[in-house]
Amino acid sequence: MKNKPISRDVLKLIAIVAMTFDHIGWFFVDFYSPTAQIFHFAGRITAPVMCFFIAEGYIYTSDKRKYALRLFAFALISQLPWWMVHRNFPEPSFNMMFALFLCVVAIEVYEKVKEKALRSLLIVLIVFFTVFCDWHIYAVIWTLIFHIYRENEKKKLLWFSVVSLCYFAETCLMSYSTLLSFSLALKYSLYSLGTFMALILIMFYSGKKGRRQINKWFFYCYYPAHILIIALINTL
Repeated sequence: MKNKPISRDVLKLIAIVAMTFDHIGWFFVDFYSPTAQIFHFAGRITAPVMCFFIAEGYIYTSDKRKYALRLFAFALISQLPWWMVHRNFPEPSFNMMFALFLCVVAIEVYEKVKEKALRSLLIVLIVFFTVFCDWHIYAVIWTLIFHIYRENEKKKLLWFSVVSLCYFAETCLMSYSTLLSFSLALKYSLYSLGTFMALILIMFYSGKKGRRQINKWFFYCYYPAHILIIALINTL
């Protein structure tokens, strides 16, 4: 598609707005309400878009080590607000920035380790470590799909869809274990299909920064800042 309309900064802004609504839905709206379900559907856009930009960033950054360390630093910065806001929530122990850091590590392993068996083992171990992070295994797998099939749109669409359907199936099973009703589990898992909205947005991504460029530190700082604000509101 020529003249794709969505620039880099616009796509990132869509992702953080979706993330904000998602978190508002989790902490301030009844999960079973239509409003919460809409917020969570929109929120599923965020993780795949972030993974997409991790894959993009790995290609274009001039210093991959500094790129990874920057993600790790903001993961550490975000961790205290994350613990504050999730103190009464059955959520993963570590915030998503740790998962994104491990996504960069996974790409590095894929690129640098040539022995296939060792490479596969290391990537499996990295995926295992993300179990303790927000968005756990899916972040690394989506990132690798975006990286490996960067020039192959058909395979990118295929494998992203397969993994996203696995995420939907997992959400259904978790809901069923709580609700003990297949129809209700299905109804309250439909929001997880919002990941496909991310794929549609990525398909319209132009690869350009956009006319009005936003400082990259805004996107890094927004994540811990908005979590801290939610945590402080929850204490009132």
